[in-house]
Amino acid sequence: MNSSAPPGSAGQPQLQLATFADPNFNLKALVDSVTFRPLSLVALHANKPDSPVAGGGANAATAQPAFDARPFIKVMETASDDLVKFRKRIQREIDDLEDVMLASETTYKQKLADMSSAFRKVYQSFDTLEGRVSEVGTTAVRIGEQLETIDKQRAKAADTCELLQYFLDLNRGVTDRLESLRQSADQKPAPTSSTATINAANTTASASSASTGAIRVAVLARRLQQIVRDTDMPGTDTARATIDQYCEHLETEMVRQFQVAAEKHDLAGMRHCAQVVTEFNGGESVVKAWINQHPVFTPQAAGPRAGVRMPSKPDGADPGMTRLLEQIRATIYQDWELVSSVFPAPISVLTTLIQRFFQQVVQQYLDQLFKEASDVSDVFYLRAVAANFNATKTLVKDLKHFDDTVLKKPVVANVVDQCVEELFTLHKATTDRERKHLQSVMDATFQAAITYYAGRKQVKKGMFGRIQKTSTGVLEHLLSMDHLMTVLAAHTASVERCLLLHAQPPPAVAEIYTALAATVYSSYLEAALDAVWDEVQLMDGAKAEPDLKVLATVQSANTLVQLMQVHFEQLMVPVLVAVPSVHRQVVEEKNRRIDRLEARMGNILAHLVTAATAHSQLLLSKQKRADFRIRDDSMDLVAHQIASPTCVAMCEFLGRLLGHVQSFLDGANVKAFLLEIGVQVHAQLLEHFKKFPVSTTGALTLSRDIAKYQEAITAFKVDQLGPRFDLLREIGNLFLVRPENLSSILDEGLLASLDSSLLGAYLINRADYRSAKIDAMLRQRIATEQHAAGRGRRGGEDEDDVGSSMTSFAASSAYDAVGSGHEGLSRGGIQGSVLSLRG
Repeated sequence: MNSSAPPGSAGQPQLQLATFADPNFNLKALVDSVTFRPLSLVALHANKPDSPVAGGGANAATAQPAFDARPFIKVMETASDDLVKFRKRIQREIDDLEDVMLASETTYKQKLADMSSAFRKVYQSFDTLEGRVSEVGTTAVRIGEQLETIDKQRAKAADTCELLQYFLDLNRGVTDRLESLRQSADQKPAPTSSTATINAANTTASASSASTGAIRVAVLARRLQQIVRDTDMPGTDTARATIDQYCEHLETEMVRQFQVAAEKHDLAGMRHCAQVVTEFNGGESVVKAWINQHPVFTPQAAGPRAGVRMPSKPDGADPGMTRLLEQIRATIYQDWELVSSVFPAPISVLTTLIQRFFQQVVQQYLDQLFKEASDVSDVFYLRAVAANFNATKTLVKDLKHFDDTVLKKPVVANVVDQCVEELFTLHKATTDRERKHLQSVMDATFQAAITYYAGRKQVKKGMFGRIQKTSTGVLEHLLSMDHLMTVLAAHTASVERCLLLHAQPPPAVAEIYTALAATVYSSYLEAALDAVWDEVQLMDGAKAEPDLKVLATVQSANTLVQLMQVHFEQLMVPVLVAVPSVHRQVVEEKNRRIDRLEARMGNILAHLVTAATAHSQLLLSKQKRADFRIRDDSMDLVAHQIASPTCVAMCEFLGRLLGHVQSFLDGANVKAFLLEIGVQVHAQLLEHFKKFPVSTTGALTLSRDIAKYQEAITAFKVDQLGPRFDLLREIGNLFLVRPENLSSILDEGLLASLDSSLLGAYLINRADYRSAKIDAMLRQRIATEQHAAGRGRRGGEDEDDVGSSMTSFAASSAYDAVGSGHEGLSRGGIQGSVLSLRG
């Protein structure tokens, strides 16, 4: 190639079709490869010596080479021509492929149409063939049925002919043919030895099954016997007598052979005789023969009787009964393989054995056992029934495993369960006995208390109309936790027996609980509270200090009620909820009885509050008018005096009362009782301090008294009483301050929330009430307060009006913390502890 040739004149790059088919085809790489040579030629011409750019001169350094586009145009035109040729070539190939594909598709469709037509013809041929086969099959079935009918008729005719032949023989008194047929069948292999096992006996099953002659004789004898019984034709008396005699002989002989084989443990012989007798009359005679000689029916089966004894626990069944149950359990497991090998219907034989055992052995044993237990006592009888019933139910559970593993269906366990239910049907109606037994336990346990309460009622109805005061310790001793626990233990045992024996326990359990609740709540606890109420009514606080030790009986009754509630929740509720109507009835009856107890407890506490209040009023009434009107020259005596004698006696009484309440009450009852006492004492003190004149020196004694009262009430630890006695202390300060400071005191603390008219009843007792013009200051404050309130009343009020207003203040203060006084205590005071466990 000439190097001076123009760019692109030769050596032009050729495009290949394979370049575009390459999976790694890259357009940028293609363009670079096409334009590489033109770029190289442009650079070559730019470096030639005769090139204007390459020449010397002053402009050589700054001259720019002129771009020559001709090589690129030539390359692009060549590449464009190649691409057009490629496109035309590819289009021709596409057109050729489309023509080939269209022709192939047409051929394929034609083949599919031909194949479909051929398959339709095949299907039609198969349908035709199937129809013909069905017709042939129907014809064959019809022919088979006709052949079967003919065969049955033939067999029936042959049997009839044979029966007629035997009947004619029997009518002549001849049994040789039947006997020869039976005796030929008896020529079977020698019986197995007595030491042969059941598995060895099974190896001879094929030999014994070959003796179909005896079975045939049994079938013929059964049919002939049926014929002579259903047919009353003259001249057949001989046949009737002969067949009856032969049937009896056949059955007797088979049973005898069965017994001989059983004694020799010849299972093949036993099976042979059982099959023959089963074909003759169902096999009942051989089953009876086998059961009658079974060891479980011997007199020694249950062992010697040891006499009735009290079961030590609910599942402590009688030893003889336990041995019987163990024996039938072992018999079922041990005899099943023998029964299944010998008898054609082994399950029926086994169930018959079980039923016979329970009816003949267990029934007699239990009747004697329960009779002896009943002669001893009700509890002996009840425990014997429950313990032995539980033992039999345990047997039923054990035999379910035998059904699941051996029989694969529930048979034996159901039969035993049915036998058990029949055995205990008469003995399961124990509700009356349970109630009678529980009542006897309660009578014996509560005898001392019930007798004592009955005696009190008789004395109360006597000529004096009231009973004598009884020692509090006697009443408290009669309510015993141990006694109630004994009764509840007996009741728990009764409930457990009801759950075990009764199909529907809730009604029976409810009836027994009703008897328990009637005795415990009414005859025991309510009678005790009535006795306490009689004692409380004799207390007159205005004459002597009330004996609060009776609260011990109230607390004991409260504790026993809570114990009864816990017992009901844990034992009764899970049983009774199954029958909502019964549960609702029992709960309503229980709550009614608890309401009665609650009312009695409330009345007792309320009366004790009244007695205590009356006694506190008695102590306050002993206050001397001179106790707070002390001369100023007696300051030394006042300095050594802790409080007035009345205050000391009053605080000692409150201390003793607090000790008794804390000892004999608990929970919310303590707070309610002390709150009521504190409110009443506060009201009494408010009225008390209105009655005594107070000198300047006596104000110190009064202040000390109030401090002692506040200290005694603070020991109650009742938060609601704190503000009341804080107010009482501030009222006491009214007697300590100087007259000029009274106005500011009245505007501070709790006194600021009270009308000045209410405080006049106290201020009037100051020795300087008029001399220091306290009355004028008080009237001015009252007038100002009334004017501010818009009442329009005149500014001054007399002293009687002030005292009346203060009395109403004291009365309202006594009740605003507990609602309605004693009524609040009698209903709400003990509600927290007595009724917190209601169901």
